[in-house]
Amino acid sequence: MGVRVNSTINTFVNSGLITTTVKGVHWSDGIGINANVKTLKNTGTIQGFSAPIKSSGGTIETLINEGTMKGESIGIYMSGGLVKTLINSGTINQNNSATWAAGIKLQNNSTIENIINTGSISSNAFGISVTGG
Repeated sequence: MGVRVNSTINTFVNSGLITTTVKGVHWSDGIGINANVKTLKNTGTIQGFSAPIKSSGGTIETLINEGTMKGESIGIYMSGGLVKTLINSGTINQNNSATWAAGIKLQNNSTIENIINTGSISSNAFGISVTGG
């Protein structure tokens, strides 16, 4: 994992590179979040072998992507938790051939209340997938 967030953060800004390349049975994410974040802004690159952003709980009030988020399996993965507003003017990309993969994947009662997309959300399977959320 590149960055793990387990406590409240007011503002998190990435204008560089956050990456991880660990492969195998464990999730290998750019940023793993299990806390409340007021604003998470990316103008750089966040990449993970599994997902650039994985939320497993908590609330992200505003998630802004003006850069690149690329994951082997998923672009943004939410398994529990809430994003109030996602603003994407950059690229959110997933690039493997798994039939369950997605640019944005919501599971286990996850919610994104508002999506404002003027950029690109791409996947070889689903752009946005909601299952049980």
